[in-house]
Amino acid sequence: MSVEEAEASTKAAEVKEIKDNADADLAVALPALEEAVKKVKQIDVNNFYELRGVGAPSMSIVKMFEVCCYMFKLPKPKKPTDDKKKEKDPDGYFEQSKSLLLNNPKKFL
Repeated sequence: MSVEEAEASTKAAEVKEIKDNADADLAVALPALEEAVKKVKQIDVNNFYELRGVGAPSMSIVKMFEVCCYMFKLPKPKKPTDDKKKEKDPDGYFEQSKSLLLNNPKKFL
């Protein structure tokens, strides 16, 4: 066997190992993706109208909208000056989401 054939054989084995690992990861990820898509399709747009009216969001709501702001590449919000709002939404992500995302729930969804 020539040197080039040996190198090609080694590279082919490396590529096969990478492909097999990627296929295994994909086999785990695809069912999770399908489940997530199914859950998103079940979201009722009216729930977003309800969220818009929340005055004191829980930390899970604030964090969820923080993630949305990152995903949609929204500008970093201004921190609230009101002490009551600071307590529930310290970085202002929920207030920003109410004005930029929840003003049109159908489009957001």
